[in-house]
Amino acid sequence: MKPAMHSIHLHAALDRILLNLSFQRFAKVAMIMLTRPVAMVGAVWILYINAEYFSVAVSAGLIALARVAIETVVICCST
Repeated sequence: MKPAMHSIHLHAALDRILLNLSFQRFAKVAMIMLTRPVAMVGAVWILYINAEYFSVAVSAGLIALARVAIETVVICCST
């Protein structure tokens, strides 16, 4: 496996551990962990429908979208 893939798996495991310690409920942690893939699939689908090209600006926007999506769900789950 490539070193970058190890980093991604390590980051996902660390995220899961910290979320479990913070929320202590599997349903909330699962909802938070599933937010990023769902947001990315929706964004790629919209790019495809609008016939837009994948560029550096689009990838920066996708990174920002992932951050905002996770932040919003964490705020909603913490209240």
